[in-house]
Amino acid sequence: AFDAFVFIGALGICVRTDEQLEAVVDGGRLFEALGKGGTVILHSTVSPDLARRLAALAARYGVGFVDVGVSGGGPAAIEGQLSLFVGGEQADVDRARPWLEAIGKSIAHLGPVGRGQEAKLINNLISIANYGMSAAIVDVAVSMGFDRQQIVDALQAGSAQSFALRVGPGFVQPRE
Repeated sequence: AFDAFVFIGALGICVRTDEQLEAVVDGGRLFEALGKGGTVILHSTVSPDLARRLAALAARYGVGFVDVGVSGGGPAAIEGQLSLFVGGEQADVDRARPWLEAIGKSIAHLGPVGRGQEAKLINNLISIANYGMSAAIVDVAVSMGFDRQQIVDALQAGSAQSFALRVGPGFVQPRE
């Protein structure tokens, strides 16, 4: 299953896998149905190469294509507070801008289609590294005799406070 929205000649897509995206596009039938002058706004985290291939296919139907990596999660989307990593031609990004401004607090147009996906993947890598590092450092504190939650709470009140410290130690369980 997937979620889609239509917004002033634009169609937003958010699916979980490359395979789902390819199924939705259905060899170009989606672009044909959207029609010349339409714009696809891809919010899925998928292969940058797939995004580029689909953008080329969309262009054959006169459809613009923008890939928009998102960071912030569901509550941030509802509040219009997402960070958006955007790839696409300037004219397509401009057509998508009303929607992007409705959901995003930060809109970074980083280059052609594929750049939104690449930036989202880089964002994810940094996040994962921060989560792991926070969890490992909390493990050091626990090995020194600190209570895990007590030290996390204390560190969150100081300069070590961060999203990674808040969620990382819960993602990575203590070593036995």
